[in-house]
Amino acid sequence: MKQFCARLFYREKRQDLTYTIATFNIKRVRSEKAKNSFANRAEAVTDFFEKVSPDILGTQELTKNALEKLESFEIISQNYARIGEPRTATKGEYTAIFYKKELFELVESGTFWLSRSPEKKGSSSWLSLFPRICTWCILRPKNGGNGLIRVYNTHLDCLSPFARVKGIELIRRLAEKHDSDKLCGTVIMGDFNARPTSKTVKKMIEQGEQTVVRDSFSILYRLDPENARTYHGFRGKMKGAPIDYIFTTKRIDILSAYIDRTAYGEIYPSDHFPVVAKIETKEEENGHTVDH
Repeated sequence: MKQFCARLFYREKRQDLTYTIATFNIKRVRSEKAKNSFANRAEAVTDFFEKVSPDILGTQELTKNALEKLESFEIISQNYARIGEPRTATKGEYTAIFYKKELFELVESGTFWLSRSPEKKGSSSWLSLFPRICTWCILRPKNGGNGLIRVYNTHLDCLSPFARVKGIELIRRLAEKHDSDKLCGTVIMGDFNARPTSKTVKKMIEQGEQTVVRDSFSILYRLDPENARTYHGFRGKMKGAPIDYIFTTKRIDILSAYIDRTAYGEIYPSDHFPVVAKIETKEEENGHTVDH
């Protein structure tokens, strides 16, 4: 009897899913006696978690003590897992990522340094004032979803434009290097310390041969072009341009975005307003082949 191999092709459809994601520079204040010390703002930050209920949140500036203070609140400890390392070997700021434990399973995570030696802890290059880092993770939706989501969260240098450009080039290069068919798409977010017209942001939104980048700030500008400021120095200023951003690629669409300007009582949670976006992981028909 003749043997033969038939390749059968079938398609699997997955459901579109929406998530709320946010980026939030939560100001570190070294003196606990200061009016805007983290101790005085911690409850306001947890109120943000309760009000917005982000499924994925990228934070900047928080240190170990502040992160542990946040996780002492039940709403955070019960609902969220956190990943990330400090920017120096023993201390310093984190670019921590929080994600909802009920929604996602952590596949892989890490932190790299925005330098010529990304794997070297505490390394710094390109005239950066401090060592700068990027925390990343791969999340698998627990309900099956539309594939894996890769998240990058960063805080670019505040003084050196050259460091900001080189930092975002590194992040994009690594994101494109680690792209795969298993990924639904990538989220890149954080405090860029740069306006939309800057070379840094232009580098981020450059369209590559296989990379289509979507952004939050164009949505914010359409809503209110005069009042898109995200850094306000605890004064609630709205007029101006953003420096905090959310970007997505591939099959992750940004459905909506807004700047959360909520003050809790008379307290702002930080000197930055968080940027919040509703994203959708788009359905794709996946072809599979099976040998018989």
